[in-house]
Amino acid sequence: MAHVDGLSALLDGLTRTSEASDPVGFIERNRALDDLDLLLFELTHDRGPDDVAGPETTESVARLVTLRDRRQRINDSMAQRLRERIAAASVPPSELLATFREYVSAAPRDARDDLTYDALDALVAGVLYADEVVAEGTVEWGPDMVPYQPTPARLILALLQDIRPTERDVFVDVGAGLGTVPTLVSLLTGARAIGIEWHPDYCACARRIVQGLNLATVAFVRQDASTADFSTGTIFYMFTPFKGAMLRDVLRRLDGEGRRRAIRLCVHGPLVREALREVSSFSLEKGHRGDDAISVFRSSPVA
Repeated sequence: MAHVDGLSALLDGLTRTSEASDPVGFIERNRALDDLDLLLFELTHDRGPDDVAGPETTESVARLVTLRDRRQRINDSMAQRLRERIAAASVPPSELLATFREYVSAAPRDARDDLTYDALDALVAGVLYADEVVAEGTVEWGPDMVPYQPTPARLILALLQDIRPTERDVFVDVGAGLGTVPTLVSLLTGARAIGIEWHPDYCACARRIVQGLNLATVAFVRQDASTADFSTGTIFYMFTPFKGAMLRDVLRRLDGEGRRRAIRLCVHGPLVREALREVSSFSLEKGHRGDDAISVFRSSPVA
């Protein structure tokens, strides 16, 4: 197989991958794990009709599995230690925020502008989800529903730098999915957060996550966003949770809320930004070029 050429050199390089328990080591191992998974797939699945797995290939696969498992255990243990400290309330928001920022600043420059997920997302997943397994169930999706996709953690850090929520704020994630955004917002700022999620399995999982972290400042409400109570929120967040008529209806409801009082609306994804043209109480407060950024709008209450 062509992709086996130079395998020994690659294995030697992976063997020297850092085992340090710091952000640089975590990032290096996370990248190595991606490479290892790809190579393992090629060795075990991507074979032509004349390819036969000989002794050298079998031995290489065994070495790769050993390398992968050892590096994964190191990263898992780092996430678990941080999770335990959070659950014990021994990590103040400022320290946790500084820790997460280390993962952003230590990332290779070519990865910082990548629209995909990175090592910080792997750390966050290890901290929040641990051994959680989400069952999709047999819920029937409506025509305006959109499959859940979590917001990359580095974008959440950038958003917090822009909006700087305080303990007086109530952050509402409309279409919260597994609850990553409201959970991180509360952990990193101390603000109260609410996740509105229609999918029962997602909502149940999000509740288990915050219970496991002993995080009393986050609540998840299983409700249709078109009828949800927005009256307590001061900051709202949407990452294209739905589309079409449902998206327009929810934005019109938020527009009505913004006419009564000052609120901020943070949106990720071109679909929501485009739909915002149909409402008039919000004006752009902070925005960035590119669909990978989160734009912040502020309402102008009618006197």
